[in-house]
Amino acid sequence: NASGTVPYLIDGPVSVPESMIVVEYLAKRYHREDVFGETPKEVKAVRLALSLINPGHFYQVLTCRDPAALAGKEQAMKKMLAQLEDLYAKESESGPYLLGDKLSAAEISLVPFFERMIPSINYYRNIDVLPEESFPRLHRAFIACGARNAFRATTSDPRFFIDVYRLYAKGDRAGALPPNAMVKTIRSRPMTSVAATLAVGIAAGLSLSIAFSRRA
Repeated sequence: NASGTVPYLIDGPVSVPESMIVVEYLAKRYHREDVFGETPKEVKAVRLALSLINPGHFYQVLTCRDPAALAGKEQAMKKMLAQLEDLYAKESESGPYLLGDKLSAAEISLVPFFERMIPSINYYRNIDVLPEESFPRLHRAFIACGARNAFRATTSDPRFFIDVYRLYAKGDRAGALPPNAMVKTIRSRPMTSVAATLAVGIAAGLSLSIAFSRRA
């Protein structure tokens, strides 16, 4: 990838950068456009959720080493989650997903960040990213994704993510991890699948294992 970012999907002669572009490409490739909604109302809900998801808020909390500034960054992160919580509750009261019992691109984009940032932010910043009492619908969606066979087959131990994000939280870099550091960390841990490897630092990583698996 000329830009040096992940994800970067290579599918034969086709190269695909950027998280949501990868998700859309795979949805089309494997005839799963339904994850973006099947009715105009569902399409609206999914697109609105995707517009609200800003991964930068997670990274701003994780990389903040100034106690005086941390509270404001946590507030911004929780405001984003509150907007998503309201949308989830409005679209489907029981859930567990945004579209009721149907997995959507909203979960494909959001849940990998929950998987990585909940343990990492709790460990380095002592902040509970997703308390159930504050975000019951988002929490329910996260638990439901975690129960899927494909998710269980590709997830990693929380300590893996804590190790991966150590340079974000403890180092003197607030930007992207040095490529060699990411490669070294990945190689130091046994991975269950290619999808699990891709899930490191990739918002679309879950799409490779959940959305396009056989009824998983």
